[in-house]
Amino acid sequence: AVDQPGGRIARLRVAVDGGPWQVIAPSDGVLDEAAEPFEASLALPQTGAHDVVVQAYDAQDNVGAAAAVVKVR
Repeated sequence: AVDQPGGRIARLRVAVDGGPWQVIAPSDGVLDEAAEPFEASLALPQTGAHDVVVQAYDAQDNVGAAAAVVKVR
């Protein structure tokens, strides 16, 4: 879930290993709340460690980002 204090989320996107950004839709299909649940299945190319970066934007194009390393066995 993404929580945007003071404003609504306008878009969310994810990139794996520096690849192209993929837009992720909210679980309920509508961006109408300050806190929105998101769910995505990512096709990771191979076993090993992968960098996953998520960015959330509000209507004024302010961005928040988070990154994680995901290990595939």
